[in-house]
Amino acid sequence: MNLRNIAKKHEAFLGDKIQVYFTPGRVNLIGEHIDYEGGRVFPIAINLGTYAFVSKRQDSEFHFLSDNYMEFGTKIIKYNNLRSSIRKTNIISSEKSEKQENRKSSHFSSFLEDENFDREYNSPSNSIYDLNFYNADGWVNFPKGIIKYFLQAGADIPSGLNILIYGNLPKASGLSSSASLEVLISLVLKYEYSINTDLSEIANICKYVENKYMNVNCGIMDQFAVAMSKENHALYLDTSSLAYDYIPLYTGDYSFIITNTNKSRSLADSKYNERVEQCNTAKILINKNIKKLDYICDLSLEDFYDNLSIFNDKIIANRVEHIITENDRTKQAVLALKQKDMIKFGDLMNKSHDSLRYLYEVSCNELDTLVNSFRRHGAIGSRMTGAGFGGCTISLVKTSHIDEIITKVKSDYLKEIGYNASFYPVKACDGAKKLESEDIL
Repeated sequence: MNLRNIAKKHEAFLGDKIQVYFTPGRVNLIGEHIDYEGGRVFPIAINLGTYAFVSKRQDSEFHFLSDNYMEFGTKIIKYNNLRSSIRKTNIISSEKSEKQENRKSSHFSSFLEDENFDREYNSPSNSIYDLNFYNADGWVNFPKGIIKYFLQAGADIPSGLNILIYGNLPKASGLSSSASLEVLISLVLKYEYSINTDLSEIANICKYVENKYMNVNCGIMDQFAVAMSKENHALYLDTSSLAYDYIPLYTGDYSFIITNTNKSRSLADSKYNERVEQCNTAKILINKNIKKLDYICDLSLEDFYDNLSIFNDKIIANRVEHIITENDRTKQAVLALKQKDMIKFGDLMNKSHDSLRYLYEVSCNELDTLVNSFRRHGAIGSRMTGAGFGGCTISLVKTSHIDEIITKVKSDYLKEIGYNASFYPVKACDGAKKLESEDIL
């Protein structure tokens, strides 16, 4: 993949004065389905992701084109009369404003609680249009939601952009292609319009848009990892406080391998929202019978096991058990990595998958087939990663045995499932960034 060749291929769309931006995908090493319940997560950004090639327009239109979905064609998003029609909240400020230049970037904290932001925007006449959610708009709904957020929050966007998207993340793989695209568009707006926000706030914006505009009740992990990750490190994030630390990704004689089931994940969003609702039901029981808490991860293991009788629904009890034990496993895994104990780390990965499979019930035959095969052929740890119901696994294997293990797992999977899985070595990379000319060569 040569970025200059992609830009040249679309020269008629972009023109000759372009900027290029990149946001990675992510894989979560451990800590699954707990970021929306205040848990600890441990992701890395990977060296696959999404690129935006951007050029400025003289009119007030955004033109979107994807090199990956050329059959979709160019989608045009129009707006006008921004300065007079948009509700100015002073939440987003221009870096060009002398008075606001030194303001701390906390501009979104109040707007993120605004219940008026949703899929439908009842704009004044001659103001914003084409920013509502439509199924027919496909992937362009993600940038539409981000643009809508910035405009409603008071961003000054005096003219439009041509934006060409190119991605090398596998489609529907659970490697956060949606979060990558959301953070990417936010990064483009930040730089192209000198908007005073930072990457941690961008992560919050993107989660908000995912929840309110895309109607997916996700937590903060994907967007935060895409925006904030660091090369050769894993990101240890407390999702209740957004406190985080970078842990050197020492793996010794072992390597992480991502494997894509290549199964469609059509149920993932609906089942994800279902799990969130089950968590809400559990919190009502906990608050009524044990103690008041904001997140299930605030419940100790001891309090859970001492009060099992309050959960008259076994499914709800299982969901809670997964969440609080997974949170504990993540803490142990970070300690194991710091101590360079990869055997312990791998064992925690295995326990994580078994919990996701039997207690949280978000695995599937394809994921279990990969996990079982990896373990059988020598992986010290293997688990599903992401929302589940398809997508990817991550496995920890001896580096010297990678090729041999992949060959055996590939054969097992094809025999059991009937089609091939895809394999990707993992390299932990930086989060979102604007590329310089030397990066594009």
